Amino acid sequence: MIDNNYFERDWEWHKTLDKKCLAPWHSLTIDWAGNVYSDAVATKPYGNLYESTLEKMWNNDTAIGLRQSWADSSFDNPICRKCNKKEQTTNSSRRQYFYSNFQPEQIKQATYNVDAQPDIWYLEINPSNKCNLKCRMCSGLISSSWIKDETQLQNISPSWMPGRETGEYQKLEFDVIKNVLDKKEHFVNLQFLKLTGGEPLMEEQNYQIMEQFIKWDIAKNVILDINTNGTIYNDRLSNIAKHFKMVKLHISIEGTGDLYQYIRGGDNFTIEQLEENISMFNDLPNTMIIYTVTVQAYNIFDIANIWKWYLSIRKTNNEIYFKNVVVNPRYLSFHALPSTVKQQAKQLLIDENLPLGDWWKYDDQPAQGNIGFKNIIDGLENDNYYSKQEQQKYCKEFVQFTRDLDSIRNTDIKKTVPQLKELFERTYETV
Repeated sequence: MIDNNYFERDWEWHKTLDKKCLAPWHSLTIDWAGNVYSDAVATKPYGNLYESTLEKMWNNDTAIGLRQSWADSSFDNPICRKCNKKEQTTNSSRRQYFYSNFQPEQIKQATYNVDAQPDIWYLEINPSNKCNLKCRMCSGLISSSWIKDETQLQNISPSWMPGRETGEYQKLEFDVIKNVLDKKEHFVNLQFLKLTGGEPLMEEQNYQIMEQFIKWDIAKNVILDINTNGTIYNDRLSNIAKHFKMVKLHISIEGTGDLYQYIRGGDNFTIEQLEENISMFNDLPNTMIIYTVTVQAYNIFDIANIWKWYLSIRKTNNEIYFKNVVVNPRYLSFHALPSTVKQQAKQLLIDENLPLGDWWKYDDQPAQGNIGFKNIIDGLENDNYYSKQEQQKYCKEFVQFTRDLDSIRNTDIKKTVPQLKELFERTYETV
């Protein structure tokens, strides 16, 4: 069972601390090219696993310079640019994320010594973009299944792929990953292991990574965090889960009924199959399921249905959040929709009397934080997110992209999202 202290802890205590960052000393992020960063938003890697080990990279000029800048209270290191900018504009950042998620007792023991050796508390690895789905808001850079459709889209409109990053299949083998896992002593205080993709449960090396920490007898102190589409369940995962302190499965869900398959990219996996897998995920030991909804133009009329679906299957070890909103590509943002369409979607959400407060509690079961409905409603009310010219441009792109992809995938937005039917019956000039 999950310790209820997880739900009751003070998540804001760190804001009383002087400005520091744990990442240069206690965090690593590795991508499928083998690049090793202090964190997922760092702008420059320490080095590459194809060329070096963690210990060598840790003591190079880039890594030492980053630790030195924070030790000197200089917050202008270019590596930290994205994080600093987000913190200044939204008062939320990866730096704060680390302080929010580690236990205060551990943070008080953090070292900020420039010459300190690796003591990794947080490890994030993204070793592959292999995926069995091709969600409409995704791309070949993140999902290998998208690559074929990207080629067809470019054949339809050779000069038009705004805001989309194309890609090819990428894989970082475990033999290379072992260059960061070269010494057990660097990870004896590990608290979080995060695996992303692609679909991380499709790739062998992710299981090898998890099993390495079991072999080292470290897993029992680690929260295993996996971003998954929920399509893969196997006994190997079940055997692994029992060895970790907690398993957090972030399962993405963007629609109900036919919309689930429409957004996910085909009829090879249904929401009914997802529900079957979820029932097995819920039975895994020490496991918490967090449903994550990417809010976008396609599902803005299905938000309340997703909420009702969640309530119909919810277990005490479940949470759901609607805070992830599509920003890029811009034409898939709900802000690209005409004002009349947004107002219709907003009124639908208001009429559902969804929980809009900072906390929501289900009967006497543990509460969860702000679900995100109020932010969606506020966003739908905002007609100034894009200028009028930008909104019209992105709306045309949304229509063209959807029509082109529908022709490739033999789908029909007008049948799947009837609220958008009128939008797609209009005549638009070529983008």
